[in-house]
Amino acid sequence: MKAAFAVSEEGLEALVESRFGRSPRFTIVDLESGEHETIQGPGAAATGGAGVATAQALANRGVEAVVAGNLGPNACAVLQAAGIDCYQAAGRTVAQTVELLRQGQLTATGSPTVPGHFGLRSGGLPTRGLPTRGLPTEGLPTGGVSGGGQGGGARGGGQRGGRRGGLA
Repeated sequence: MKAAFAVSEEGLEALVESRFGRSPRFTIVDLESGEHETIQGPGAAATGGAGVATAQALANRGVEAVVAGNLGPNACAVLQAAGIDCYQAAGRTVAQTVELLRQGQLTATGSPTVPGHFGLRSGGLPTRGLPTRGLPTEGLPTGGVSGGGQGGGARGGGQRGGRRGGLA
């Protein structure tokens, strides 16, 4: 069986990455022979559809299982349609995770583990509030978006009503 592991670095000592679709690389391991190769992540630089593009590319390579920290809904649907088993694991090396997979100690996930566009958030890790989309957040307020003072704005409770100039 060929399994693809989402990683940032090359080799069997690389840690399994938290993101699937936007993972920078994938190490593909033949679990029977032990042969492996690392490829560039097909969706790493995609502006949209990263999970789907990655899932399709791995299916075209004959992968039968994928391992990542998280899988979004679109990628999960494509992988399931292709008959590819999905496993959730992160923070271990590829070599450690290969052994767990061989021993049957990884549990397949039959559904997405995160909402869509999760990998766009900073590093693919859970965030509070609005997604940062990779923008630096140092020095920014942490209290969320403020509406400012009272009144005004399109939805504010200002003195004017929502209609302008119509019949009274």
